[in-house]
Amino acid sequence: MLTPPLLALSAVETILALLLAVPWRPVRRIPVAIVVFFKGAAMRVVVSTVAALLLVLLLVGGVQVWQLQQRLSDASAPGMFASGAGGVGFHEARVELLQAAVQEMLLGYGLLLGLVIGQLASSIKAGEVAALSIATLKKQAQGLQDEYMRLANERTGERGVEEEAVKKARGLKDSIARLEKDLRHKEEEVETWQGRTRAAETNVAAIRKQTEGLQLEYDRLLDENESLRAQLAVFDRKFASKSKKDL
Repeated sequence: MLTPPLLALSAVETILALLLAVPWRPVRRIPVAIVVFFKGAAMRVVVSTVAALLLVLLLVGGVQVWQLQQRLSDASAPGMFASGAGGVGFHEARVELLQAAVQEMLLGYGLLLGLVIGQLASSIKAGEVAALSIATLKKQAQGLQDEYMRLANERTGERGVEEEAVKKARGLKDSIARLEKDLRHKEEEVETWQGRTRAAETNVAAIRKQTEGLQLEYDRLLDENESLRAQLAVFDRKFASKSKKDL
């Protein structure tokens, strides 16, 4: 039965997604580091294998749900249900269908949330790198600006020295212009990544709401499963008693 490990996986992914959605960098560092570790070269094969396995299980489970629906339709036929054996098969098929449906929902939820976590962590990491690059460029630009002002204020009596200073000042001015252009480009990248991060956070909030609905649906299915098992046990006892009387 895959439901307990799938529930554990979904719980871990939900916690990671909620931590990534917190707009406070110290809280985000731990989940980002975890996601970066699993996306590294050492763990990429393992993660890809697990994702492929979950996808295969999702497809196989879909086929199983379809087969159980067909079996449920056959077992609910009037002739089969009246015979007694059909009633047993109907209840068994319905219990198995509920279990397969819960497993399918957990598989789909785990795969979807894994993709959202990967996208959100990548956006946050890229935003941090871009912010660090902007800070470095600002420091370099400030240093070149100070050097340019120093050279611009220098006045010497020798024309050659003054021309050399003017050339250096022009070169520094051009470097400052290039750095300012790079700075604007980096700021645009940061805005782009911030937009993606906000979109990913919106997806996490939507998935969190879906998780609450899924939990309620799972509890309802468990209650219905227990009820059906109880009905099946009563039906089995009645069917066994009827069989003894017929003998």
